[in-house]
Amino acid sequence: MQKNIKPVNFLPAILLAICAFHVQQAHALCTLVCSCSVSVTSVAFGTYNVFSPTPLTGTGSVDVSCGGVAGLLVPYDIAISAGAYPQTGVSTRRMANGSNMMAYSLYTNATRSIIWGDGTEGSQKISDSLTLVLLGNVSRSYPVYGSIPAGQMLTPGSYSDTPTVTLTYY
Repeated sequence: MQKNIKPVNFLPAILLAICAFHVQQAHALCTLVCSCSVSVTSVAFGTYNVFSPTPLTGTGSVDVSCGGVAGLLVPYDIAISAGAYPQTGVSTRRMANGSNMMAYSLYTNATRSIIWGDGTEGSQKISDSLTLVLLGNVSRSYPVYGSIPAGQMLTPGSYSDTPTVTLTYY
């Protein structure tokens, strides 16, 4: 099941940036006795000031929900791709405004020290599990911490990227 998340349109400003997500799921052993889904909230950075000495930060979320046989432990991984415009991979993500590029990063922690990626280039996936209950779904939310480095001289406009969030459950 794939769900496309469209970037939010903002009123014109000096520089605006948003990181929306494309979602995909992969599953193996859990197919007949459970199901899981993932939804996302985009990281909206707001207006970037090219003269600010500090990075611009924003947060979003990845939400996992699973249901099925009560008592079943469902392990899963959440990976985020490099997006559509990486320089080389997940550690060098970029947003685009036409041919103009803006560097940014996504992290698993509030201190923005662990790059959330696919396990390559020193990045990490989130690995976790949920224990299913008798009635209904069990959900867990994971914050996505974004950062745009200071000091980028950019052409004014709206910058965006759409990395893919992949939920793999077993």
